[in-house]
Amino acid sequence: MILWISKRIPRPKQYKPRDIVAIDINEKKIVYGDDEINRSINTSVDIVYRWKILAESLQRRYSSPRYPAWRRRKAIHNRIRSYHRKARNVR
Repeated sequence: MILWISKRIPRPKQYKPRDIVAIDINEKKIVYGDDEINRSINTSVDIVYRWKILAESLQRRYSSPRYPAWRRRKAIHNRIRSYHRKARNVR
């Protein structure tokens, strides 16, 4: 036995929009506005990418073919961790 239940939803009334807003989201900037005003907000992707590259270059520099030596050297390990921490905490 199948029981079908339906509910009528009234159509919304037609209205004239007051204004149009456009939003463009990219890696470096978020741009928003209408035909008169354009505003942009810089994002922090390039700063985060720089910290990530620095951490990876240290990992590459202090590695040997047999094992990742940077994990056993405490000072280098802490420096790599600080780069990753800085990349996470960028606002």
